[in-house]
Amino acid sequence: MRAKMMNSSFSTSSATTTATKRSSSSSSSSSSASSSSFRTRAIASSSDAAAASASTPPSSSPAKSSSAAGVNTDAPTFQQAINRLQDYWASKGCAVWLPHNTEVGAGTMNPATFLRCLGPEPWNVCYPEPSVRPDDSRYGDNPNRVQRHTQFQVILKPAPANPQELYLGSLEALGVDTKAHDIRFVEDNWESPVLGAWGLGWEVWLDGMEVTQFTYFQQCGSVKVNPVAVEITYGLERVLMALQNVDHFKDIRYNDSLTYGEMRLQDEYEMSVFNMDVASVENQRLRFDLADKEAQSLIENRLPLPAYDQLLKASHAFNILDARGAVGVTERQKLFASMRDLARNIASLWVERREELGYPLGSLVEGSSDDKEDDNGKKKKKKNNKQNDAAKPVAPIDESKLPNEKADFVFEIGTEELPPHDVVSCIHQVELAMNSILEQSGLEYDSVSVGGTPRRVSVAIKNLSPKQPDQESRNRGPPLSRAFEEDGVTPTKALLGFCTKNNVVDLEKELEKDDEYVWANVKAVGKSASEVMRDELPKVVESIKFIKTMRWQLNEDNAFSRPMRWLFACHGQSIIPFSALGVTSSDTTRGLRPPGLEAPVEETLTNVQDYFSFLEREGIVPDIEARKNEIWSNAVSLAESVGGVVPEGNKESGGLLDEVANLLEAGQPVLGEFEAEYLSLPKEVLITVMKKHQRYFPVENKTSGDLLNNFVTFANGPCDVSAVKSGNEAVLRARYQDAKFFYENDCKESLETLRPKLEGITFQTELGSMLQKTERAENLAPKVAAALGYGDDASIVAMATKAARLARADLASSMVMELTSLAGVMGEHYAKKCDKLDDTTSKAIFEANLPRFSGDLIASTAPGIVATIADKADTLVGLFAVVGAPKATADPFGLRRTAYGLVQTLVNNDLQTQGGDVRALFGLAKSEQPVDVSDKAMEDCAEFTKRRLEQLLVDAGNDVESVRAILNTDIGFNPARASASVTELQAAMKDANTFSKAKNVLSRPTKLIRGKKDFTPSGKIDESLLVEEAEIEFFNTYKKACDKIAANQSIASLIEALAEMEDSSTRFFEDVFVNCEDLPTRQNRLDLIDSVASLPKDMVDFSVLPGF
Repeated sequence: MRAKMMNSSFSTSSATTTATKRSSSSSSSSSSASSSSFRTRAIASSSDAAAASASTPPSSSPAKSSSAAGVNTDAPTFQQAINRLQDYWASKGCAVWLPHNTEVGAGTMNPATFLRCLGPEPWNVCYPEPSVRPDDSRYGDNPNRVQRHTQFQVILKPAPANPQELYLGSLEALGVDTKAHDIRFVEDNWESPVLGAWGLGWEVWLDGMEVTQFTYFQQCGSVKVNPVAVEITYGLERVLMALQNVDHFKDIRYNDSLTYGEMRLQDEYEMSVFNMDVASVENQRLRFDLADKEAQSLIENRLPLPAYDQLLKASHAFNILDARGAVGVTERQKLFASMRDLARNIASLWVERREELGYPLGSLVEGSSDDKEDDNGKKKKKKNNKQNDAAKPVAPIDESKLPNEKADFVFEIGTEELPPHDVVSCIHQVELAMNSILEQSGLEYDSVSVGGTPRRVSVAIKNLSPKQPDQESRNRGPPLSRAFEEDGVTPTKALLGFCTKNNVVDLEKELEKDDEYVWANVKAVGKSASEVMRDELPKVVESIKFIKTMRWQLNEDNAFSRPMRWLFACHGQSIIPFSALGVTSSDTTRGLRPPGLEAPVEETLTNVQDYFSFLEREGIVPDIEARKNEIWSNAVSLAESVGGVVPEGNKESGGLLDEVANLLEAGQPVLGEFEAEYLSLPKEVLITVMKKHQRYFPVENKTSGDLLNNFVTFANGPCDVSAVKSGNEAVLRARYQDAKFFYENDCKESLETLRPKLEGITFQTELGSMLQKTERAENLAPKVAAALGYGDDASIVAMATKAARLARADLASSMVMELTSLAGVMGEHYAKKCDKLDDTTSKAIFEANLPRFSGDLIASTAPGIVATIADKADTLVGLFAVVGAPKATADPFGLRRTAYGLVQTLVNNDLQTQGGDVRALFGLAKSEQPVDVSDKAMEDCAEFTKRRLEQLLVDAGNDVESVRAILNTDIGFNPARASASVTELQAAMKDANTFSKAKNVLSRPTKLIRGKKDFTPSGKIDESLLVEEAEIEFFNTYKKACDKIAANQSIASLIEALAEMEDSSTRFFEDVFVNCEDLPTRQNRLDLIDSVASLPKDMVDFSVLPGF
């Protein structure tokens, strides 16, 4: 919803993400007017379509289709909604600001947000903001997408303690019955590298529709936002379409006499024609250059506000150029760099200027420049500093409530909604920490269970002992000679210190002496469990780590995944006081967020049972597995009610069920349906929209597996099921309308016509565009086919080459730009439908993108195998040449996944050809690179890939020693052969007797040669120097072993051959003196021993096997 200033196609490090990621920094991200949050970047427009649009402007009359329930005339009109929000937020202390007077891509880019969020001054404002995004131009035809939509922006600085509750109050002011509807806060991490800005928060869903973005700003313009500011951004068209129950933006009631279409449809149409078809590319470039130059001049003159206006003008010019498809890879990099530098310089200058002015609105930050003394030497009073949410003092433990016997214990961390993956991570970390506390403290207990929901992580300990056991110990003190003064009676300082440390009061009675030392028998009284937990629970909270954390408190740098709002701990009836991360525990918890209230409702608890009884009354299920089982059972039951099933794949680890379970505290199942006409869209599109965007469970026909026009979703807690059902159906309808729009537009083209547009998508700066990457893959395909043994089949080569040519073309399609996970899937579909390609080539286009994630399909057709290997080899070699191996904690290009997929493809298809050696494949890719590839880069790339092969083979259940024994040889660079060798080695090792003999034969020669530091092998054995019977026999069995190994080239034959040498080996080392005085004889015997030790060197490294 909130598209930032820069365009979503901003080049990042990853090819796929560059092509498809919806950058929140883009002013041309979504401007979906309704529930759909599809976002697209139009790469180019068709002149035919433009001509058609120009000749047929849309009608502003009501759309033919309307929601089944009819228009809700009781809902506020568009202008009433703005008035209500302004009145509500003004009553909460916000100044009513005005929309900016130049085009902005979002309310965020109004200087009242982007600049005023910076610095220590308080700032609370609200304002509507027309947000212009040229790429979303649809001539007024699309019911859910417009090039100019209206946001309502709220900034609360500093962040109050109850921003979510205030927001819910604003929905009530708008006319939303928050008791009836399902309102949820769903993870949204906003980041704009171009602007040096980021924040954490949520999309706010109203019955499945994203109506607001809610963000705690952490940084803007590369400047730390301190104090933290809360940004609330409403999408007014979305909200009003939902409240008024209309399906097209033009049907929104603007006021009592006009519709939105009557007010704005002609604007939308004409601006779309301008943005997409007739805007002068030359003039827009000139506008960008002039604005850029003017902004730099204004920065030099220390005028940040006028400079910022010029930056906005440059940004808008850029977005029009991009909508016209006029920005190439190199130019994009240049323009983005310029805007990035301007944004950061302006932000820094703004902060400097406000400081120079003495912070006219006051300062909330301790130690800032206005924190000065007045003429009387007293501190000046800071303005508006009433929202400091520092922790309250920690009260003492009420000893009268301490349990005298075992009692249950509970500990709860209360937060604003955590992202699903953070719920799981937090539970795991807390469980480890609590088990460690119990083990180290000696507290006895029956069981520990840790659960969690989006708003709480809780620990329940059954029958926790009331206190630690008392400990007795005999502690050694100072030596007797240093314990007393010369009189033998007066204690020295050393002895007094020992006594103090060990609580010894009566030295004569409590100390003991022996001949050397002074001793004290010390009895340590165990702490109560409440005392232990008081001391340890803060460490538990503060030890929790997350991938992304945020600040939220005034004058505090405490960080957590999302704001922590309450803490509760209780043992029996003993409420345990403690403080962590600026939050003090109390005797209260919170249930489901109450609707329509501007302050959280707290439940006072007196004991552990109160806590569990309260959760039960609220319907909150803290145990994840129990919650998952309940959700799945309800989903299955609802699907069966319409004769369908929920696909079992949704239960897989990390799948939809896991995510849904961690978006809910108390699941309320809802069965919805959508129009059957949408079943004509590709099934993968329908399912992806349901699962990825809406978190709905799709419903399939029990017998055929075809998709039914039903879905199952879950509300969080009690609601009006009918209202929630209707709302979610409207959301899905709007998304499917968008999907249909994209699909039909895509089908007007072909992969061949989409392919040139890849020039506008960056793969990597030095490696060029995605078009250049596909050209390299296309050139590589015939060479890879030959290397893998397919070169003699002209049809395979032709299909693989075609697949490599078109494998990435769907990245330029509207559908894949919106649903990135469909890359390859849509390629196959469009290849058949639009390019009229055969099934095998079309499938190869899909397989070229495999695997996309852990557990995904693997290419299995010859053309698909060749296409995906060519693409992955190009990726690995090119990126190792310019950026090197990924770091331990960061892999922005997904090189681990790419290498793993490459070796997995070779292994799964048993491609043991010589060309299947990754060094050979990478050598082919090297010749196609546009940059020099050093020998070191090639070596690093091959070794990196071999490590991924090790992971693959271990993941498959092979023991790590066997895997390394193979990978330490040259075979390790041939994944398929290495896999077969590991299997063969493990089979051979099962014959323990034979394998033991083989190891014995190798062990002594290997160790002997290792110990001969001055020995240099000659590489030959002189039979004439073999004089001892034992050495002749040893040599003869060695030759037989060589012949056997050469004839079979298998690990089994190697093991057998070595085992057959055991007797001769034993006699040789018992009867032959290796280090004889005759140097030629000694050299010859060492050469023989070295040759035996080297027998397995090209097949198995025995040194890493157990027992060698």
